[in-house]
Parts: sequence; structure tokens; C-alpha cells
Amino acid sequence: MIYYSNLGMNTNKLVTLVTLSRIPLSIIYVILLGNEQSFVWLWILFVCIEASDILDGYLARKTNSVTDAGKVLDPASDVLSRLAIFIGYAYMGKLSIVVLLILFYREMGMTTFRLITLSKKTAIAANWLGKTKSISYSISIALILLSERVYIYGFQDIFSWVSAILSVISFGYYILKNKHLIHE
Repeated sequence: MIYYSNLGMNTNKLVTLVTLSRIPLSIIYVILLGNEQSFVWLWILFVCIEASDILDGYLARKTNSVTDAGKVLDPASDVLSRLAIFIGYAYMGKLSIVVLLILFYREMGMTTFRLITLSKKTAIAANWLGKTKSISYSISIALILLSERVYIYGFQDIFSWVSAILSVISFGYYILKNKHLIHE
């Protein structure tokens, strides 16, 4: 394990700090929503949130500090940060409530499933469908934000529905692939 003497922390703590940084960043993002002067700040926060998601995984793999706790904290941080942003946009009328509910119930179902499997000493890591769903969430947020300044012909609405569909498909895949863990 690498020790970061300048920061006074080991790799696991650094990775956890990067992971958990998404939560306060998303709260600041939601607070700034609706303020015309915050457009650039929203983009900066969005990039920081997404970069932290890439960085924590990179650091964990590069330093061989992938942990079961990280397999739980990373998706939990993703869920909390992205759902907060989606709720903010739904409140503003920029995201369909139906899409929000699909995303919300998918994420709560997946979190519950992760907790069930964790109680059986199994942490479920993300697979390609889950990563594709996460990328679609990021693109949806970016398109909604972009649509505040540029007319993009409702593409943000279409892509939000694509995200909702991908979220349901990926959830079904996780359940089917790991259903044996439920029945144990």
C-alpha cells in the first residue's frame, strides 16, 4: 500500500475521500441550480463529480487497494450524488417525474440488493451494463445542463428516457446474474 506522507493518509483513506467527495459536491450543485450566474460553476462541479468517479477507481486499482467497503461506498456515493442532481432537475421541471421515479426505484432496489448480498459476505462489483448505465446518467445530466443555454431539440428528454431504460435493464441483469445469492 502506498502512503501519501504529504497528505498524511494511506491510499485507502485517499480513495475513500475522493469517493465521498461526490456527495458534498452534488449538494452544492443542487443549491446552485436555477441561478443564471451559476452555469459555469455547475459545469465545473459536474466535471469534478465525474472526475472523482473515474479517479477513485483508478487509484484503487493502480495501488491495489480495491476493498469490499469501496465496492459499496463507490456506488452509494454515485447514487446519492446523481439522484440529488436528478431530483433538483425534476423539481425545476427539467426532468420527467416518471423518469426520476424509475431511476430512484432502480437505485434503491440495487442498493437493497447490494446490502443483501453483502450480508452474505459477497460484494457485487459493477459490470459493463452498470457502467453503461452510469455513463448514460452522466450524459443525461450534461445534456440537461447544456439545454439551459443551447436548444438541443429535446434530446435531453430522449436521453433521460434512454437512461431510465438502461437502468431497468442493468438492474434486471444484476438480479438474474446473482439470484442465487438471494435464495441462499
